[in-house]
Amino acid sequence: MFTYTWFGLNCDGRKINGIDCAQNRKQLENKLKEQGIFPLRIKRKFLIDFLCKSRIKTKHIASFIEQLAILINANVTLVVALNIIIQDEEHAGLKNLIIKCKDSLSSGQSLHKTLCQYPQHFNEILCSLINVGEQSGSLGVVLVELANYFAKNAI
Repeated sequence: MFTYTWFGLNCDGRKINGIDCAQNRKQLENKLKEQGIFPLRIKRKFLIDFLCKSRIKTKHIASFIEQLAILINANVTLVVALNIIIQDEEHAGLKNLIIKCKDSLSSGQSLHKTLCQYPQHFNEILCSLINVGEQSGSLGVVLVELANYFAKNAI
C-alpha cells in the first residue's frame, strides 16, 4: 500500500485534491473515478509512507474502534462500515491500515484474525475480546465496551 497525493476535477468540474492510499497508481485512478473524480495528477509520496506507518497512536485506534462500534450497532456490515470509515479518515497511516483490514475481511478473514495481523496497533487482549464478540454474536456490544475502555483509560 502506498500513499499518493492527487489533483482532479469532480463531477461538477470543480478542482479538488487529496491524499489517498492504494496498492498502485491504477487502483487509485479507478477508485477516484468510482467516486466521480477525474484525476489530473497523481504523485506517490515516499516520505508520507514512511512516517504514517509509525505515527498511528492509541487515540487513532480508539477513534477507529468507536466509529466501528457505532456502525456495527447500526446494523452496517463490517466491510461497508470500514468503507465508510475509510472515506472519512484523514490520518493517512490509519486510513492505510483500515484499507488493509478491509481487504483482509473482503477475502474471508474474520475481524479478530485481521486485527491480530497488526500487533503493533491491536494488542492480544483486544483481539481476543473481538473474537469472543464475533463468536457470540455480540460484536457490537464488545466494540462499545472497548470504545468505553479507550475513552476512560487509554487516551
